Amino acid sequence: MFEPTALVSIGLPLFLVTMAAQNVPGMAVLAQFGYRPPLRPILTATGLATVAGAPFGGHAVNLAAISAALAAGPDADPDPGRRWIASITTGLGLGVLGLGAGLATAVLLLSPRYWSRPSPGSRCSGRWPPRSLQRSPTRTAARPPPSPSS
Repeated sequence: MFEPTALVSIGLPLFLVTMAAQNVPGMAVLAQFGYRPPLRPILTATGLATVAGAPFGGHAVNLAAISAALAAGPDADPDPGRRWIASITTGLGLGVLGLGAGLATAVLLLSPRYWSRPSPGSRCSGRWPPRSLQRSPTRTAARPPPSPSS
């Protein structure tokens, strides 16, 4: 269900954070290393990708300032014309890690409890695992349909 208040209370702050913390610093990083990409097409493409992924729970697509810094500098390759290889490699590696995150979560949730118990110093307080990660016998696989309102 679309909620206009969610757009304003969640979407707008996330947009501002993405612009201020990723896109603007990402362009600054690229400019520092001598690259001058056109801003409008980049923001249009990342905005459209964000809108396309949002209905599926995707997060904002942005320039990722830290990744740009790693791939745009001379550490990626002394030849500026070959630094694109670092960007592609980083993107593919992050994609593989992202696809593996679901599998890693499933394995962790199916593992014996003592395998996934954190060390005593790593937990601040509260229960482990959190209630949100525990299986509940009262939960059903699917929610019942809403009752018709009169």
